[in-house]
Amino acid sequence: MSDRKKTDKKNQKAGKKTSASKGKKQVQPELPDRKTMTEFLSTLDVANQGDSLIRAQELIYQAWETEKASKRIELAGEALRISPLCADAYVLLADEGQKPIEEMIALYAKGVEAGELALGGQAFKEDKGMFWQMIETRPYMRAREGLAHMLLMTGKKEEAAKHFYEMLELNPDDNQGIRYLLATCLQELDDRERLRQLFKVYKEEMNTLWVYAETLLSFRETGASQQSQKLLQKAWDTNPHVRAYLTGEKSVPEMLPEYVRDGSEEDAIDYAMGNIFAWVSTPGAIEWIVEATLSFKMPEETKGSA
Repeated sequence: MSDRKKTDKKNQKAGKKTSASKGKKQVQPELPDRKTMTEFLSTLDVANQGDSLIRAQELIYQAWETEKASKRIELAGEALRISPLCADAYVLLADEGQKPIEEMIALYAKGVEAGELALGGQAFKEDKGMFWQMIETRPYMRAREGLAHMLLMTGKKEEAAKHFYEMLELNPDDNQGIRYLLATCLQELDDRERLRQLFKVYKEEMNTLWVYAETLLSFRETGASQQSQKLLQKAWDTNPHVRAYLTGEKSVPEMLPEYVRDGSEEDAIDYAMGNIFAWVSTPGAIEWIVEATLSFKMPEETKGSA
């Protein structure tokens, strides 16, 4: 996912209005149920199923390039009339505008169901490890990411973790950044063993979320130790803006900017939005980060933006 798309999705998942969703409430098209999906499969041969799905997906591509929200919703509805197995249509409807989280979960779940039916059970055996490299698997993976993210946000952490792990098995290269959501999930579960294993698998990571997650894990296990202090220095050098948002020195804005650059203040806001709970729920962690960073100097490249 691009930085821009990732940011938009975070705003929507947090219940914030994006510029595209302001205005009157949009009417959602009638959604097919599982019976409709399976009947659609049974009445068409494989070639026709694929042709219908391609035509439906083209409408979603068109919707993604459309500025007007009502038109995007209309195109998603048209796509579902052509093929109820168009997973991206459900994803678009889930991401569009403001709606209750329960409704978003239901839409993503329908997208996952549609994607599974469209791909067929054999694909999950034969193409395991290659998902996302294959264009036809991407709508399913987008729907499942949305579902898992919503489950995480609503406190269903183990259920979310199960989705994240299975997605990483389907696509170990992790083009979607599922490992970052999983790290957040494991921090909230305080599952230290699984978090350590995740760090080992992706040991080359050096971004803000990763280094601060390593720092918090160390503090949970060893307190304000020399090891924790060393990791905190590494995290500070990666992004010194994080402290202000974790400690409440600065308030997290209601909406993120469109673009997030590694090490920037926007990056710190993005991190805090998803991970502040893990810090504030760890006894002594906020007090430690305030005291331990008093002597830290602002990295030269970030002084101008501090």
